[in-house]
Amino acid sequence: MSDFKATCARIEAMLPNLATSAQLAELRGDLEVTLARFTGEFDAKLERFSGTFDAKLERLTGRVEALPTTWQMMTAIIAGQITLAGLLAAALFGAARMFGHN
Repeated sequence: MSDFKATCARIEAMLPNLATSAQLAELRGDLEVTLARFTGEFDAKLERFSGTFDAKLERLTGRVEALPTTWQMMTAIIAGQITLAGLLAAALFGAARMFGHN
């Protein structure tokens, strides 16, 4: 019985520190207002980020589309090599004729 009285005394000492239903309702309202404000701010920031991201993605897409294709690059490299070989052959044949080697 003495344990029961001690337990009751501890519970009675804690009762003034417990929140009332009105305090809990007020806290819930405060949390809902804070969450709504946070959600609004988050949505606004997300919208700004989305717009900026979309603009940057469009700019990057335009730049990538402007790059030459692999086929165009290979064609340019091969054409350059053929031109260089032609010039080298012309120089060699010209030098041979100049020095009398027909």
